Amino acid sequence: MTQLQLCSKGAGFAVAVTACVGLTTSAFGDGTAQPPGTLITQVQIEATITVTGDTSNETNFLDSGTVALTDCGPGNAPDEWYQIVMTGPLSIDVELCGTGTTYDSKIFLMDTQGVVPAGCSDDNCGVTGGASALLNIPLTAGTYDLAIDGFGQDPGESGVYSAVIREFQGIECFLTPACTGTAEGEPCDETPGSDNVNGGCNSTPEAFGTVVMDGSAICGNCWGNGGTRDTDWYAFNVAALQGAKINLRAEADTGSFILAMSAGGACPATALVEGEFAYSNECDLESLPGTGFALDPGDYVLFVGTAGPDADPIFDGFPCPDGTATNNAYEVSLETAPIMLPCPWDLNENNSVDFADILQIIANWGPCPTI
Repeated sequence: MTQLQLCSKGAGFAVAVTACVGLTTSAFGDGTAQPPGTLITQVQIEATITVTGDTSNETNFLDSGTVALTDCGPGNAPDEWYQIVMTGPLSIDVELCGTGTTYDSKIFLMDTQGVVPAGCSDDNCGVTGGASALLNIPLTAGTYDLAIDGFGQDPGESGVYSAVIREFQGIECFLTPACTGTAEGEPCDETPGSDNVNGGCNSTPEAFGTVVMDGSAICGNCWGNGGTRDTDWYAFNVAALQGAKINLRAEADTGSFILAMSAGGACPATALVEGEFAYSNECDLESLPGTGFALDPGDYVLFVGTAGPDADPIFDGFPCPDGTATNNAYEVSLETAPIMLPCPWDLNENNSVDFADILQIIANWGPCPTI
């Protein structure tokens, strides 16, 4: 058995005092007593600690019907356990997001009496039927039990997992509800040349995903770090004049817009569809525009990448270490929408001639200005 310890000199502590999280990496999923641990290392809290295991080698110890686990439903999947010892107050994250977790997992965090102070997590990494995460869990001094569990029952899901445990990093959100559309099919990977699934005209060879203009969601991830960024290009064709609308939800600062392509959808892109830029962060949904913008017949690309609200690209601050996509997920879709025709009587440009427009006319009643 191995025991790891995360330590941080938190605010309010004396210089010599640290808040520590002791992670005992022994599984007692079979209900046996947990053996004593041996401290082998101490690291600063900023250094993420990852523990791995395989719940398929365990039995079901945690019966969700025996404790107040109301958020994640019943289950009797195999589970594996860690003990977290707090010597002072600290908020922590526990995440199973990323390629190291291969099954539909659940997480439970409780005190040794079986009470669940942090509830549980199921599908909180941005994909329904996927991995789990607990974020910003405030813990006081004491001992807590962390269960890595699986969804379902008889026998319930199990498999290989990789759990990241660290001090709360200030992550704003995970997509909630989780994205349930088509997976992008590309892992979050900063390795040069890895963007070979849908890197579009930025990849060698050129590669494109596809999007259907029917509102069907694409579940993807994007990153910007070290002076470069991941760009995702989704191709589509318009056969006749059509109104379109972009829907975007994203955890990180993410932008989406439409590029007109050369004949046959080939590179290079020939034009940006002006004025139609969707921006989202902190999981806010932006639908742009509310009624639709006009696309002439031709080949186009729906582009997604890290960007600010002013459409400037972001090349730093959103990494994806160790192949994970933590806090980099997005959900994007494209749908048909009515095309707004010119309406000069809509003075406040809210796509409707209404009482507010009449008030503007009254407020400017009188002779027209002259020079």
